[in-house]
Amino acid sequence: HTIGHGTDVVFPGGSAVPHADRLPAQDGGTWATPFARGEEHALFRTYSAMLCVLLGTMGLPHILMRFYTNASGAAARRTAAFVPVLLALFYVFPALYGTLGRLYAPELLMTGDTDATLLLLPRRMIPGAVGALLTGLVTAGAFAAFISTSCGLAVAIGGTLSQCARRTGPAAFRAGVVAALAVPLALLPGM
Repeated sequence: HTIGHGTDVVFPGGSAVPHADRLPAQDGGTWATPFARGEEHALFRTYSAMLCVLLGTMGLPHILMRFYTNASGAAARRTAAFVPVLLALFYVFPALYGTLGRLYAPELLMTGDTDATLLLLPRRMIPGAVGALLTGLVTAGAFAAFISTSCGLAVAIGGTLSQCARRTGPAAFRAGVVAALAVPLALLPGM
């Protein structure tokens, strides 16, 4: 069957979601299964990518910010031991969230709006005010991660700029942070 663009199709409650032979894709239909393109060892590739993402995340700026905000060397060492545990726990949630998204919002895979799962899933699982509150919590968490990463990048770039200028001390660091923030802010109006 062919359905025109912008047509709303409503299925009765409990009916199976239709399956598209070819998913809407940016990559010829393979974006939904990036590691299983007919090659051998697809599971190995998937776990390798997951391990790389996990280990790579430990060096990201929002993790480095944890070290800058410790009161002492002992607290920084505790943080160094605790952060990998928190990251391992964190990486359980994207897989769980994706699985729940396939159960509660399977039509998003067909339409290509899989990013919408992040905000739609809480309300699909728990309708009403509690679902709305969970959506707000997810949104606030994403915003906090964005701000934390931005602060970490500003600190990393500011420290690098102050070292490149061969100046030391808090004033040089602050000047580096101001320069690191000034460049994107100057480019922002042109976007």
